[in-house]
Amino acid sequence: MVKCRDILRMKLDGMWLLAGEGGLDRVVSWF
Repeated sequence: MVKCRDILRMKLDGMWLLAGEGGLDRVVSWF
């Protein structure tokens, strides 16, 4: 089963990838 922590971790990893590739502007737009 997928735990809430795992989901949050995946979301954070995705945000870091977006930050690395497209800059912080994309990450800010997520919020």
